Amino acid sequence: MGYGFSFDIKKCISCHSCEVACAQKNDFFYGYRKVYRNETRFKDKKFPFFLSLACNHCENPECFRVCPERLYVKRRDGIVIHNIGRCKGCTECVKACPYDAPKYNSVIGKVSKCNFCVDLLEQDMEPRCVNACVTGALKVIKKPFIDNNHLRLVFGLEAIVTRPSLELIMPEEDLSITEKGIGTEQHEF
Repeated sequence: MGYGFSFDIKKCISCHSCEVACAQKNDFFYGYRKVYRNETRFKDKKFPFFLSLACNHCENPECFRVCPERLYVKRRDGIVIHNIGRCKGCTECVKACPYDAPKYNSVIGKVSKCNFCVDLLEQDMEPRCVNACVTGALKVIKKPFIDNNHLRLVFGLEAIVTRPSLELIMPEEDLSITEKGIGTEQHEF
């Protein structure tokens, strides 16, 4: 069984509570989680939606593969951990991650990333971002297999060779839209 995030696109209102909670928990000025505004066109109309992303704790993480210091560990429960203590700040993992998950912290000269709030999980608590989500759009899932087929339909998430542990819940009534290719534009707030 592996941990992952589930995100319901139709529930996110872009309140950024998840971002703020992540930044506060990690004492990191901009945190690891970001909310993006995406949109697609269908029948000459724009359809906006929001997407909250952090580290996807991939099945085949690129950060793990490229780190010259071997500072990434993939736990049995699927969580990808980075040993920041020995990091030299080379940023190879930052460049390699298709989801922009590892972040270079110029204050300390090292890279760090979301660790799924593993300290809270060990106390049977949810990650801060999930706990802060006021609409319930962001949730923790624990499954033997995470269905990430919808990711190929979202701009910026097409690189599923890494097999991210992210399950998107798409609006059922909009499946005809998603088949046309959701997310022709992506904007960070």
